[in-house]
Amino acid sequence: MTKLVNLDELAGAKRTVTYKGVSHEVLDLALEDFIVFQQDFDALLQKQSEGDFKAVVDLAEKITNLCVPTFQDLRKLNMRQTMALINLIADFFPRDPSEGNESAPTQTAA
Repeated sequence: MTKLVNLDELAGAKRTVTYKGVSHEVLDLALEDFIVFQQDFDALLQKQSEGDFKAVVDLAEKITNLCVPTFQDLRKLNMRQTMALINLIADFFPRDPSEGNESAPTQTAA
């Protein structure tokens, strides 16, 4: 009996963000980049709980550059837009794999 796993079918749904009429794709990160993302996202949540908003913005920019490299206008967004972008990225990578890509993560950067 032959077993076949089609990895193409396991790719996540494409996500995009639009700003000033230009669409930018949220990348489906490779494992190494996902580890970096998760560390940065955890640090962002920690800094947010500490009230260190400069660090939150710096980490949000780092996450955005990793996950949406064509989007370079993070510091031009208002806070609501910034958090919506980060939450879209975080939702793309749920903490609990059983939740799938369409579920909100257990913690959000709101």
